[in-house]
Amino acid sequence: MKVILVSDKQSVTLKNAVKDFLSVNYTPFQIEDLESFNDEYEQLAQLTVDAYNSSDKNSFCLLFDISGNGISMYANKAGNVNACVCFNKESVEEAVKTYNANMFAFSATMDSASIEPMIKQIIELKSNGGENNILKSLEWSEPIINREEKEIVAKEIALKVKNGDIIGVGSGSTSYLALLAISERIKNEHLSIKAIPTSLEISMTCSKLGIPLTSLLENKPDWTFDGADEVDPNKNLIKGRGGAMFKEKLLISSSSKVFILVDKTKLVSKLGSKFPIPLEVYPSSILLVEQKIKELGMTDFSLRLAKGKDGPVITESGNIILDVWCNDILIDLESKLKQISGVIESGLFIGYNVEVIIS
Repeated sequence: MKVILVSDKQSVTLKNAVKDFLSVNYTPFQIEDLESFNDEYEQLAQLTVDAYNSSDKNSFCLLFDISGNGISMYANKAGNVNACVCFNKESVEEAVKTYNANMFAFSATMDSASIEPMIKQIIELKSNGGENNILKSLEWSEPIINREEKEIVAKEIALKVKNGDIIGVGSGSTSYLALLAISERIKNEHLSIKAIPTSLEISMTCSKLGIPLTSLLENKPDWTFDGADEVDPNKNLIKGRGGAMFKEKLLISSSSKVFILVDKTKLVSKLGSKFPIPLEVYPSSILLVEQKIKELGMTDFSLRLAKGKDGPVITESGNIILDVWCNDILIDLESKLKQISGVIESGLFIGYNVEVIIS
């Protein structure tokens, strides 16, 4: 999001005070400070329109003008610049919701302290509006089991966030709740972080919450958090009910610090007690993979079918999933499964350096 600042000569001090406020509290924003104008309203109006047109749809301009001439000039300069004069937070809300305003004019007789709440209101409304309307109603896809317990570990992981962190975000309901808790800290403490998501659902949640995204091609995570379906006493895991185990394993392997967030129902004395091992399989190789897992002595398995569509579940990487039951999961089973041609990844995480946080 870009914020464009412009003022007349008499309003420079006020503009600079607002610029300092934005720089301290909204570090991810791009601030474009146009020169202060005297009587060249038309020229500066065109510069501002050009700056706005080169920005994303949620960007906006703040105009500080003691004479009132600037606002009419901007309003008449281009049809896509919807200008309004701001007196209080109510006028700001009406301007954004009713007119989709993107130019907000303030009188230079006002002070920075009275303008700052209105700017916060503009940013909140702009962040939650525009192209992201469909995401505003995004919630977890089904009721979250043991939600209160999961929220405890979600708040604990949120306390680990530091300004500037690159955080790997796993999939599952606990990771979703952790993102909600992290977003509260970002909002209240004006933290600047970036997230590397493992699933489309988590990516969309980050977009809804205004958390910037990055990727392993651009950044290495400082740390990662994720959930698990089963955790044994040696911190070995079964993951993959959400169908994102390949991306999850890639992210966990790339992180020097990994936190696994679980409630007590996920603790088992022996892996495979409650859940099968998910295998992410290249679709054309399914018959070969079936043959090979039978040769490993596992005969109880099934193709995971989707609930919201016909046919099988499709993973985040475009593959299918076989759920394989195994009575005796040995330490080398993960590597044996990975050696099968057509197996992209398994939901076994054996011997990984993780810290398990239990609610």
